[in-house]
Amino acid sequence: MTGLPLKTDVIDADAHVVETERVWDYLDASEQKYRPILMPSPDNPKRQVWILDGENIGNKFPSPDEEQSEQHLKRFGREVGTPVEARELSDVKRRLRHMDKLGIDVQIMFNSLWITPLTSRPDAEIALSWAWNRWLADVWKVGDNRLRWTCVLPALTPTEAMPQIRFAKEHGAVGVCMRPFERERMMTDPFYYPIYDQAQRLDMSQVLRVNDVRSIVVATTTSAWLFTHRQRARNCHRSGNFSSSAVSRSTSVLTASSRVFLWR
Repeated sequence: MTGLPLKTDVIDADAHVVETERVWDYLDASEQKYRPILMPSPDNPKRQVWILDGENIGNKFPSPDEEQSEQHLKRFGREVGTPVEARELSDVKRRLRHMDKLGIDVQIMFNSLWITPLTSRPDAEIALSWAWNRWLADVWKVGDNRLRWTCVLPALTPTEAMPQIRFAKEHGAVGVCMRPFERERMMTDPFYYPIYDQAQRLDMSQVLRVNDVRSIVVATTTSAWLFTHRQRARNCHRSGNFSSSAVSRSTSVLTASSRVFLWR
């Protein structure tokens, strides 16, 4: 049919939230020992970093003031002046009003802190993931179904991720957020298959959270280079050929290809 008005929803599929200390209020009483704390950054006292077990686990993203927002708009032509209450979700209704102002019907929200692993302790990771997911679940409840989200997971213990994925699905989440590399494992490792099976059963997207890809690639290709180099050295030892050209032939190809992958 023609002549009928067509309403098309505008979906911001890459919206972010900024974590505050309120997130950790969702830790159970027995889990308060895992609570990260905010401290001034040693490099810039005006910035803050999250500290857990004495280690810096990530920055608290600052909210630009009016002057900074105006300078950014003039320089890049991009508006970044989101109200602090909307950015940090301390006032959900204000976030919705800001979305209305921008002409956005629905946002898919991503975390800002889980760019890298927060801890190497499985118990702490489970607790922190639950806290973040409960926080976003409460935001969704008062967000008129316009604030959808992607859940975070305890990647060290995929079995413990199952109930969190199910909970997230029941509370407005549309995706499962992971990093492409989890410590010594790639996301293609069968170790994570239970997570993918659960997400598929619940019709949830698997989304990737990528940060410093180049450093990850360097680490990965370096490991591959060392493995190849050692293997080549063993082969040379068996054959009795210890020439430098024999040892380096295979590794030079790998190194060249990794440069292409790294910079393209």
